[in-house]
Amino acid sequence: MPPRNNRCGEMLTNKLRSGAVVGAAVVPEAVVGVLNLVGFTSLGPAAGSMAAAIQSSIGCVAAGSPFAIAQSIAMGGLAGPLAAVGAAVGVTVVLASAALSGDEPTSGNEPNPNGDEHDDEHDDGGEESN
Repeated sequence: MPPRNNRCGEMLTNKLRSGAVVGAAVVPEAVVGVLNLVGFTSLGPAAGSMAAAIQSSIGCVAAGSPFAIAQSIAMGGLAGPLAAVGAAVGVTVVLASAALSGDEPTSGNEPNPNGDEHDDEHDDGGEESN
């Protein structure tokens, strides 16, 4: 038996890798961008911003609180975990788009009935059967 076509599996693997790389790059930038819009900056909350108003309303900011985490992300901390979340988001987007388009993710070990490999056993000479 000839080796099966592994091209589909390789294509899926490449798409998943691309999704992970793009997600790891885009998600952290998007999150930091949104935090900057609210007033969380690399130097701390911007004066007169929503972040400054929140900080003044809570007084002493507790370590590990949502405010402290948001400020840490805006200052460049938590880059690793945020990139990991981005990679997961990228892979999820690739899988969801494959599912919505009707493509079935395969391991590449399944026979491809419409593939390039010639099947002598089921060759009808190009004519349709009734």
